[in-house]
Amino acid sequence: MTGMTWPFENDTNFFVKKIAKADLKSHKMKTVLLSIIIILSTFLMAVVFIVFLNDALDRANSSAYHAMYQAVSPETIAILETEPQFDKVGFYKYFGSSTTESGRANYAYMDKMVMDATGCHILGGTFPQKENEVLVSKQYLKISGQSHQIGDMITLSYIDSLTHRPVTRDFNICGLIENAEQEKAKQYDFLFSDAYRLSVIQENADVETSHFTDQRPDTLDVVVCLNTASSSMTAEETLELLKAIGTSAGVSDYNVILNYDYIEGVKFEPTQIFLFASFALLLMFASSFAIYSIFYISVTDSIHTFAQLKSLGTTGTQLKAFLRVQGNILAIRCIPVGMLLALFIGMLLSSGTWILEDMVIALASGLLIKCVISLSLQKPSKILAKISPIEAMKYVEARDQKYHKTLHKITPKSLAENSLRVNKKKNRMSIISLSISGTLIIAMALFIGSINLKTMMLQTYPLNENFMIGVSLDNFYERLPQIAKDNPFTDDLLREVTHIAGVEKVIKDESIIVRVKAPILTDSDGEPMREVINSISPELIENVGEIVDGNVDYTTLGTDGVILNQFRIDRSNVPMDFSVGDKITFEINTGDGVTEKEFSVKGIAYFQDVGLFYVSPDTIHEVSSYNWTTHISVFCAHDNERAVQNSLQELVNRNTNLTLKVYLDDFSMIENWMNAIMGSVYGVCLFLFLFGILNMVNILITSMIVRKQEFALLQAVGMSGKQLRSMLYQEGLGISLKSLLVSVILGVVCGYGLSYLGRDILSFKFISFHFSVFPVLLFGLLMIGLQMAISYSICKTIEKKTLTERLRSE
Repeated sequence: MTGMTWPFENDTNFFVKKIAKADLKSHKMKTVLLSIIIILSTFLMAVVFIVFLNDALDRANSSAYHAMYQAVSPETIAILETEPQFDKVGFYKYFGSSTTESGRANYAYMDKMVMDATGCHILGGTFPQKENEVLVSKQYLKISGQSHQIGDMITLSYIDSLTHRPVTRDFNICGLIENAEQEKAKQYDFLFSDAYRLSVIQENADVETSHFTDQRPDTLDVVVCLNTASSSMTAEETLELLKAIGTSAGVSDYNVILNYDYIEGVKFEPTQIFLFASFALLLMFASSFAIYSIFYISVTDSIHTFAQLKSLGTTGTQLKAFLRVQGNILAIRCIPVGMLLALFIGMLLSSGTWILEDMVIALASGLLIKCVISLSLQKPSKILAKISPIEAMKYVEARDQKYHKTLHKITPKSLAENSLRVNKKKNRMSIISLSISGTLIIAMALFIGSINLKTMMLQTYPLNENFMIGVSLDNFYERLPQIAKDNPFTDDLLREVTHIAGVEKVIKDESIIVRVKAPILTDSDGEPMREVINSISPELIENVGEIVDGNVDYTTLGTDGVILNQFRIDRSNVPMDFSVGDKITFEINTGDGVTEKEFSVKGIAYFQDVGLFYVSPDTIHEVSSYNWTTHISVFCAHDNERAVQNSLQELVNRNTNLTLKVYLDDFSMIENWMNAIMGSVYGVCLFLFLFGILNMVNILITSMIVRKQEFALLQAVGMSGKQLRSMLYQEGLGISLKSLLVSVILGVVCGYGLSYLGRDILSFKFISFHFSVFPVLLFGLLMIGLQMAISYSICKTIEKKTLTERLRSE
């Protein structure tokens, strides 16, 4: 008798594909959930890396020039213009700025070369030629609610950066411009003509400007691009060439501004690479686990169907091919959708500038997710390949047998508990998936909540002052001795500030330049380390983060004691190892020469300030008779801040050597920056949370489909609709509460670990772990609320059919 030849024994690819497609079509929920997860995974991975790469490319190319030589005199300009190694030479002059709620308006002159190099484009109109013509930011007009068009007159007001005088003039709008990169940071350009620049030179010819900067009315900033001959040079050779050209032309070292981003190209820090690699691995794990869970549940719930196929002769290899085909079908359908969505977002953010690079990133992300899908199918495939037809027909999930020997009262609660025990493995998958996202959300919320913004601000405002008045200068080390001999912080000025209505206290900060002679510490150039000794005050000591060694008592410091800032030591490129009692010898620039003085280390502490060495003010007065005040800190009551600010601004406007910094303005900027980071982090966490929710939806709905006859039998023997709903709610709560418990425990541990890493390892003393119940409650309410909503929807779906219909269903 000739044996029957089954189709599976020959080329069965066609039949496997047909069965796989039919299974996806019949199990629509599984197909929809898997499709959503694959699309979201591809989209999230691609869009994060696209945004990251686009930002790096934008930064490297937003300023397409090699160097800027600042404060260049007309004589030096003539030399630079004829430099044979330059392909392009452009000119820029900054006049001043004004700040409103809409953002900061910068008023300047730049020629067409500089406009192109800095990404500034004319959207309509012409380049300004006449003295009263101006190019205006179109975006600024839009956000400030102004309806001006080309040809209209506009009144512009700003504070002149050199003379500190207010300037108000009427201009004719000759064109509208856009600088997308600057406008992201709410910085808007208003560009005047060269004729206007020449008129300003004449107006300010006899006006006093700052003594401590090389900028004058007739100087220009020169922007240069090297010719193609330099393209074969390394970044280091290019940097050295640009420095040499500048110094040989007579430009001071500190006025040579090199565009490292453009010269070195796209460059990623090791920390950035680590963070994004960690993100990619986390996303791959989360999506892989979600895909694996859904396929695993699908396989175990349909195991009897697969047993029938196997009894008809289907081999394990063919069943593995069945899952592989389903994975490939979903990948082909869904991965391109995620890639296209990511490319669309990338185009919106970068206007398609980096579309080719974005396509490479999207393709790489798609390939990674394809690998994730393949890996996710390994375990379900092994289950199908190994199980025999008889075992498959009898297959049930492993359960705890001891509960079958005890009689229990049947209640919705006991039935829910029994269901959770019976489906332990499926429920465990949902718990793990939800716990991953919950842990991330709670950990990041606790970590971000542990960042004290006010303590962080001590790096800029070390005394927690309301205002800081500083000296306008272009190079600290070069100008400080000059400032000391002609310091704008005279006794009369300090008295004037002190007598402003609302001012409570004024504190001077003094600094003097030194080189460390002993022990031997050298800079990168091999010379003894050049540093600044800062004066210390009781107010600065109050804000010490942590004392490492010794003490920081102001009254016992004397004139030969020095306190070291461990915050700076931890971040220094020069290795330093000091202890209390060590001797340090400094060569001090007194303004008239150099003197040596030995100090004894009295204490080492974490200051949020950026200074390294601190001594008493009397020490500075002892070694030099000049006035070494570099800035003053002004304190006032909160209610008087705006009035005091206006008075201080008037005072600064009268003195071209001074600048004003406002605590509230800088704090607002830091706060907005932190809120933006929090939004991005929580956005990624919520995407991962969605994976867990989809997994829970799959488990609950699959359970409803598989157990619909069970529910009908329970209702047939007396269970009410209310009791059925109670049972389903408690089943869902069993998953949600366990997930919440795991998330809270791991989230607190991870949040504390991140805070410990930041504070004790990286020495960011503005991070101090603080437990808040708010993120726990928010996550718990969100998860339980969604679970209740899903269970309610399932109940409503069940109740749509009569009891008889459900009993007859297969």
